[in-house]
Amino acid sequence: MDLLTRIKPPYNISGPSQELALQALDNMDHMKYMLHEIIAQKDHLKSMLLTIGGIREVYPSDANFLLVKMDNAHDVYTKLIERKIIVRDRSNVDLCENSLRITVGTAEENERLVNELRQINS
Repeated sequence: MDLLTRIKPPYNISGPSQELALQALDNMDHMKYMLHEIIAQKDHLKSMLLTIGGIREVYPSDANFLLVKMDNAHDVYTKLIERKIIVRDRSNVDLCENSLRITVGTAEENERLVNELRQINS
């Protein structure tokens, strides 16, 4: 078991998720469209985050999330949770003090996040 645990991916992937991934690979046009959309949303989200007081840095990312360094990340995390916005508090990870990991969402989700962060940091 120890050997298998060391070589498995860090997150378990369910059967239905695997099936959806295979279907996506069969529809490359849709996959390319979605990739373009995620990248566009990530770029827009990053630019909007940088306009909010208390946000110190948005680190470069090739993934579908951003690592955001800010003042009082844990307090912001708690307030977002109260507002039913889920992000990850990465402050307990070395070199990520006062940082939240924010997954790129839809345009509407990203706009809501930015509006809530503006209210929290005002």
